[in-house]
Amino acid sequence: MCILRVPNVYGQRLDFSIARSLRSRTEQRVRLKKMIYIMSLLVGTLTVLLLVVIYVVISFWFMSRKYAALISSGVEISFDLSSLVYSPLFWLVAVSGFALGFVWMFRSAAR
Repeated sequence: MCILRVPNVYGQRLDFSIARSLRSRTEQRVRLKKMIYIMSLLVGTLTVLLLVVIYVVISFWFMSRKYAALISSGVEISFDLSSLVYSPLFWLVAVSGFALGFVWMFRSAAR
């Protein structure tokens, strides 16, 4: 271990340890990598929530346009949310939204 002792302006000795600085850099890198994963997971989750809301709104809009003649004649129409969740398109939107959000944040934060 190499220690360099240098007096500072106030007459106190400062220790500059190479091993200590390398250890602290390594710890900072590990913390930064953990932070990148946590931020990427958060952005991926928020992207899924945003895309699910957009998917539901667009689905309701298309369904209401499809049955516009019935709605204008006074007939009530009910929408089943569980049928939207069980459709393969919903899971495609959710998984691809998470993947896009995660990868986008991971790549931008890793630079």
